[in-house]
Amino acid sequence: MFKRYVGFLVVTVILMALLFAAVLLMGPPRSVLESSVHELQLEVVGDMPVFSSPTGETDTDSSLTFANTTDQALQFFLQAQVEAGELALFDLLTIEVSSGESGYYYGPLSRLHGIPLGELAADEVRELELEVSLPAADKEFDDQVVAVSFEITGQGDTIPLTQANIDWLLIPGLALTGSGLILYLLNKDFI
Repeated sequence: MFKRYVGFLVVTVILMALLFAAVLLMGPPRSVLESSVHELQLEVVGDMPVFSSPTGETDTDSSLTFANTTDQALQFFLQAQVEAGELALFDLLTIEVSSGESGYYYGPLSRLHGIPLGELAADEVRELELEVSLPAADKEFDDQVVAVSFEITGQGDTIPLTQANIDWLLIPGLALTGSGLILYLLNKDFI
């Protein structure tokens, strides 16, 4: 009886060591999604909307830089969301989003949802130029401020089977559970 316990214990220890070694060799999981959020503050000075920085500098143009840090090509999308400030100003502002010669969007800032920015290869970096305007000069919004977050999301063609891509660990886990069950039954004298 003692030999059976030792045999099952040895098999269990070997399986656990193999499982631990496999986890160490696998490394951290890779992500196929990429996301970045950029918060910008828009302010109306006179009748001109401008981007304002924490240092007090203002400009009608701004830029966002984003990168694909994965090892595969991803499709990127842009959306804007008001974080704080005057919601009516957010609804009224018009924005133009471009990169070099490519124009991605021109229209109301409030409708900037899921705008495609094209594909970026692995480790590629792109800079977006943003330009804001008010469709009509309106003193009502003079000195009004709105904080806007711009979220850039990259999506790949394939999604891993599990979040961490470690579904193969089910087989060693079942083996360890089975050997534990056998040890329990041996201890209770059912076998």
